Amino acid sequence: MSAGDEIGELVKQQLDIVRARRASLEARSLAVISSAGVLVTLQLALITAFSGEGELSSTSRLLVGISSILLTMSCLGGILGNLPRRSHDLDPDSMEHVLNFDHWSAPTYEASRAIAYARLEVLRSEDSAAHRQALCLLSAFFCEMLGVAIVASAVVVQIYE
Repeated sequence: MSAGDEIGELVKQQLDIVRARRASLEARSLAVISSAGVLVTLQLALITAFSGEGELSSTSRLLVGISSILLTMSCLGGILGNLPRRSHDLDPDSMEHVLNFDHWSAPTYEASRAIAYARLEVLRSEDSAAHRQALCLLSAFFCEMLGVAIVASAVVVQIYE
């Protein structure tokens, strides 16, 4: 196996790693959406329980409103992390020139180099998309945690006010 083959295999392995990372990010984004939905349901249950005792205080209402906005933003972050995007694989039309007869008689190392270069371009594109997904997911996590903390504050305010 030549050095070029090793480099090509390394690029292929890295591409597989990034694709697995993207799949993991998509699964975690779905989990954020689901948990935010559950948290909103719990938030509504708390509001119902406290409003049965009387009206919510203005501070509690404000905190619940802020929490609702943050939980909605959390869902939005999860959705943005899972938006359907254009495939980052090679476009068949862009590969058509490789099927030119002149390339068929070229040495195999030229084909290996062209394949490794094409995989590297796909890897760059996939890595960039994974980075955007990770930022959306991180934002969603942050909003969800902040939303939970604020609704917990609303409960404390309601109990002690």
